[in-house]
Amino acid sequence: MLSRALEPSRPAVMPPVVLCDRQGYTQRLYPDRRVIPFDLDILGRRLPLAISYAQGPVILADLVPMARTLSDVLTGQLRVTLEGFDRSASCRVGCAHCCYYLVPVSPAEAFHLERKIRTLPPPQQRAIVGVFRMAGRRLLKRLPEYQLQHADTDRSAERLQRLSDWYASLHLACPFLVNNLCVIYNLRPLACREYWVTSAPDCCRIDGKTPPTLAPLPVRIAEVLTDVCAELEGESEPVLLPVALPFAESQPERCRRTWPAHVAVERFLDVLLHHAHRNSMADREGFCATDAATP
Repeated sequence: MLSRALEPSRPAVMPPVVLCDRQGYTQRLYPDRRVIPFDLDILGRRLPLAISYAQGPVILADLVPMARTLSDVLTGQLRVTLEGFDRSASCRVGCAHCCYYLVPVSPAEAFHLERKIRTLPPPQQRAIVGVFRMAGRRLLKRLPEYQLQHADTDRSAERLQRLSDWYASLHLACPFLVNNLCVIYNLRPLACREYWVTSAPDCCRIDGKTPPTLAPLPVRIAEVLTDVCAELEGESEPVLLPVALPFAESQPERCRRTWPAHVAVERFLDVLLHHAHRNSMADREGFCATDAATP
């Protein structure tokens, strides 16, 4: 099933970088592309995967479709594993508690989102751009009060967590939340795709008394892609979703900067496997401990 899901159905123009099968379909249809196989251990199951890329230069945004497909594969395996423990994610259509928290995106995702928005019909494009501008203005208007309260002298991860907690206190909905539904669901950020909880939905409320229990992923592609951008660009900070569009619009040269495809893909795989190796055992132990504690 996994290889069939990744198998190209017809010889069309493919994105520069894609997650593909290990059965040879991609190489037969696109013999000029290079395929790099790799394995991931996901909660005790080995997943044979591969990345296919066209020779030539790529921009950061070209990594995003592949990263999303990989994220969907991993969360799909997580769903199967949860079912094996008689558990499931509590996330449902119409539940939008998590859409009031700050969502960080990598520069690659910001650039890709801006590029995709520019391909939409003009009325839809104007509506989304307007929502982004309104959300960005609201955030930037309140940002000085956060900066006055906190001296940003600690580690990036701690700073981002404190910023996220402060943002939640503003009760600002995600720019893409309309009637408790995500209007860019297929384009939603990796952080949203990988936010799975097994606790009651009310635990995700900003004013919830009990913190939510996150389903364990041995590797989170949102973090991988952010680290890849940092290594390729020398920039380390993620972008806040409400200002992702103006961020991308303000840096056209950075959006267009290219790397040889093999360099970008190999760097992605290096970071991915490093994250997987570092997190796999700890996440597996946490998963089993949580399951043992479940009545």
